[in-house]
Amino acid sequence: MTTFSLLARPCLLAATATTVAALAAPASAQQVVPGKPALSPAPQTSAQSTKAEALPAPIDLRQRYPKDSISSVETADKAIADAKSERNAIEARFKTEERRCYRQEFFANKCRDLAKEQRRLALNQVREVQIEAERYKRHAAVIKRDSALAEKRKQEPADAQARAASAAAHASKMGAKQQEMQRKQQTTENQRDERESAYAEKLRKAEERQRKVAEKKTKKEERRRKKVQAQADKDKPPSPPQQIEPTKR
Repeated sequence: MTTFSLLARPCLLAATATTVAALAAPASAQQVVPGKPALSPAPQTSAQSTKAEALPAPIDLRQRYPKDSISSVETADKAIADAKSERNAIEARFKTEERRCYRQEFFANKCRDLAKEQRRLALNQVREVQIEAERYKRHAAVIKRDSALAEKRKQEPADAQARAASAAAHASKMGAKQQEMQRKQQTTENQRDERESAYAEKLRKAEERQRKVAEKKTKKEERRRKKVQAQADKDKPPSPPQQIEPTKR
């Protein structure tokens, strides 16, 4: 290797780094070196320029959500939504920057490496905010669950007492209902016995009445028969006198 090559390598590396930094920075931020024209980005078409302008501006999530500043589930949900939106915006800006790097004639790989590093740093910031928000939500869920369990345990004695009172009231109600059913059943049985007794008495009286009628009829028939017999005996002609035969000696 020649002496010229050894001397030229540091200069070449320095020039490379300067050029990459200049390409990565926006045109308004590039420094103009006296005596040298400012580096300009590769020309873009009108459609590409419009698309680049339409990309959302980067936001500093850590500035919006400082560390340990998330103190409610609503804020955590908002931080997670912002993290998702910013992650999509970071990927969109990276793709745009990557296309710009590919259009460069020199140092395209360096440009892409720088864009990847910028994306990594931005995603790390987004990830930190999202992790903190998700951690808060998990912690809030645990607190809510523990609070619900504590409230449930607190209510258990009262619930047990209420259940016991309800069971006692139910048992008393069922006992009263059972007694009422037994009373009605006894009343029904008594009424049935009374009806059966009344019906039996009715049958007995009817039979007694029929017996008396039959006796009366029998007596009447006997009187009529006797009367007829008496009349017949009265109307019967007298028997002729019997002749007395002489006694033989």
